[in-house]
Amino acid sequence: MRFFDLQLTKIYRFYIKYGEKDVPAYLSVLLLSLFQSFNLLSIIFIGISLTKGKFSYTNFQIILTMLPVLIFNLVRLSRIGGVEKLNQKFKDSELQSSLNPIVYFVLSLAILILLRIVGWFPL
Repeated sequence: MRFFDLQLTKIYRFYIKYGEKDVPAYLSVLLLSLFQSFNLLSIIFIGISLTKGKFSYTNFQIILTMLPVLIFNLVRLSRIGGVEKLNQKFKDSELQSSLNPIVYFVLSLAILILLRIVGWFPL
């Protein structure tokens, strides 16, 4: 979970740096949940493809897969005390040594694209 905490803190600081004043904490959680959902869907698609072969997956099922990830992150953050408290926990040196959120996003998306090319991503 530390990896995702670092990613969340980096995204939060990015929003603060560029003047987001309304809801940077919620935007950060939404974005991180999207990244995590990409990875979860990749695992699901690989597992189903290996066991069943061809299959279809509706948009509603994808949303139902993504929703628990978002709820889990929100509940976890409320138990920690919020993104602000998490932000205070990490030093700048720790954040600089971790993976950039943009790289994490590109890799997550690349996995889904690769699955589509291979034919394991549903239509």
